[in-house]
Amino acid sequence: MRRKVVSLRGAAIPIPERQPAVIEELSDFLKEARAGNVAGVGIFVVRPNGHITTSWAGPAEKHSMIAGVNLLHHRMMKAAVD
Repeated sequence: MRRKVVSLRGAAIPIPERQPAVIEELSDFLKEARAGNVAGVGIFVVRPNGHITTSWAGPAEKHSMIAGVNLLHHRMMKAAVD
C-alpha cells in the first residue's frame, strides 16, 4: 500500500480569491446558528499563506465538542487516504 506523507507546516496554497463552497458551508451554519439550532462551534481556517487559525465558542458540553473534533479528524483522514 502506498502512503502519502503530508507536511503539517503549511505552505502557500494557490487558490482563487473566493471559494464558493466555503462561503456556502459557512452561510448554512450561520443560518442554523441564527435560528437557535447551534449550541457550540469549533472551527479551523486554512489561509492562502498556509497559516491555520482555530477557534471555538458556545456553552456546548466540552465532551461533545471533543467528539466532534474527533469525528472531523476521522472523516478527513479517511478522505486523505482514499
